[in-house]
Amino acid sequence: MTMTCGTILPTARSLAADDHYHATLERKKAAIGGAIPDCTPCRVGGETRYYKTETLYAVINSSLAVRWFDKRPDGHDYAVAL
Repeated sequence: MTMTCGTILPTARSLAADDHYHATLERKKAAIGGAIPDCTPCRVGGETRYYKTETLYAVINSSLAVRWFDKRPDGHDYAVAL
């Protein structure tokens, strides 16, 4: 009896589909972020943040929802409702 490693390795087709999905998602996120008035986009830690002020910024999540955060004096970022 032959034993297999039990994993499913990606194929060129599945990797291309993943790249296409990611690029499409990033375009949608950029369109939503660009529509937020008076915000400046900035890449921080691999994510795009849309700064309204020096401490208040929005992030577009993978569900395409806009989430707002405030960087407080203690150095942490806190979710806020606007």
